Amino acid sequence: GGTVARDSDRRAHPHPQIEFTITQIGTVASSFTDLASPSAMREADSRIVLDRDFVDGLTGIEMHDRLTVLFYLHEARGGDLVAERRHGSARGLFASRSPHSPTPIGVTTVELLERDGCRLYVAGLDAIDGTPVLDIKPYAATFDGPVGPCRTRPSRSAVSSLAAPAAAPPRTVE
Repeated sequence: GGTVARDSDRRAHPHPQIEFTITQIGTVASSFTDLASPSAMREADSRIVLDRDFVDGLTGIEMHDRLTVLFYLHEARGGDLVAERRHGSARGLFASRSPHSPTPIGVTTVELLERDGCRLYVAGLDAIDGTPVLDIKPYAATFDGPVGPCRTRPSRSAVSSLAAPAAAPPRTVE
């Protein structure tokens, strides 16, 4: 039998944690064996080697110049929810590009240089050698790019004023 969640549990955790299995479809082959700066890694060429069971899924991939690659950051470790980040001051985990996430999944758009059987030669992949590849999709600006222009956001000072209550006006005594 299953466990029934109480109403108080649902309010505290409206989305229960689930565990699931993801199938690794391939592996990254890169000259980077240790973590390096993402910009340095993206400047190097690398390969994605698909497992033979999935090679038919590459049919027609040569028609695309760019691919979106999802991969498992297998060497990332959990991190603080708020910490000093590489660029700038302290920020929340989800307001940064930190790999140290509760669900360490990386996503990068790469240039497809060549396909040779089960091997994809790519430029711009910021993953180390041995990284498990979870999925590959052709990049399509229609789906992957932003939808229209950004709506105007309030200035930082306006946001700050929303967070902190305004000081009460000075009282005058007559």
